[in-house]
Amino acid sequence: MTIYFRVDIEPNLSLALTELNHAKDIFELLDTDRENIGQFLDFVPATKIEGDELNYIKKKIHGVAQETDSLFSIVKNEQIVGVIDLHFIDMKNKKAEIGYWLHSKYQHQGIMTKAVRKVCEYAFDNLGLNKLSIFADVKNIGSNLVAKHAEFSFVTIHKEYYFHGEQFCDMNEYSLLKRHFRK
Repeated sequence: MTIYFRVDIEPNLSLALTELNHAKDIFELLDTDRENIGQFLDFVPATKIEGDELNYIKKKIHGVAQETDSLFSIVKNEQIVGVIDLHFIDMKNKKAEIGYWLHSKYQHQGIMTKAVRKVCEYAFDNLGLNKLSIFADVKNIGSNLVAKHAEFSFVTIHKEYYFHGEQFCDMNEYSLLKRHFRK
């Protein structure tokens, strides 16, 4: 895998612009950790082959052109370990949502919190956004901790917000305003 565009977070940890040639590595990462990642994310069962991941990346690249999405690979020691994105980018109202997943082998190391902070910096400084939101299943302890450690403020619980695993699930909403962001 070749990484052409990246920004360092710290030595041996960076965000890379996700490209089509990342599809194989991202799919293999997801495929080897389906049970963990699929607990809270509904796209996992639908991503059955590498081509599904390739199509998702193409969709996100189209979103970049439409100014509705940004997609980054999280790279540690030259290996993709997860993915983070900005979605539902609303340039008129200067807001977006952040989504992410990380292979379980790399969790509990502060990687995702650092990646979220770097994406916030990009969103506020490069895109000129004013507000970022994170939605996390109330049962997803790790994702909720990432939002808190990245200095997002708890907003509310959305009851029965989405349907996953044959049940309705509650979501916590967090937000961060540009004026409260400290690099």
